[in-house]
Amino acid sequence: MATKKELKHEFGDDKPVARMKAVGYKHGYWCENVPTGPKDGTAAVALWMTSAGHKKNILSDKVKEIGIGVKFDDEGNAYWCQNFADLSDD
Repeated sequence: MATKKELKHEFGDDKPVARMKAVGYKHGYWCENVPTGPKDGTAAVALWMTSAGHKKNILSDKVKEIGIGVKFDDEGNAYWCQNFADLSDD
């Protein structure tokens, strides 16, 4: 996202589920939050918590794992990605 300066979940064949499978996730429940703008984690979480859909992902009782990343573009804009999953075998 930061390289392309575009905030979205999918870039052609690069979809959230494909990215999760690429790092070893095989199945299960997953969801993703992506914002741009917040300069630190506190501000990113505050932004997510004001959005009903993003907040639902954060508070979901289906989630067992979480991964969060941030990348700054060459202009200093932050692109955040927050992935949630329950990829257990049961």
